Amino acid sequence: MAVAFLIELAREQPIRQVIYGMLGTATKDEKIQLSIVLARSGDRDSEPSLEAISRDPDPDVAAEGIRSLRALRARLP
Repeated sequence: MAVAFLIELAREQPIRQVIYGMLGTATKDEKIQLSIVLARSGDRDSEPSLEAISRDPDPDVAAEGIRSLRALRARLP
């Protein structure tokens, strides 16, 4: 439920800016969930953050970052 609400909120650029700022201190699970949110609601401004997540030292986080980046790019015009 909370993720669905965040997906809707993240459609707004100011909300995404807050999410980008949180990624540096986020836990593994938070990074994974926020990547999914950005994949569904992000815009071109989300690409750098997802690219950074895709290079995370944790392989699970990096894998989700790659998946989310691909999903975002496939969704955008």
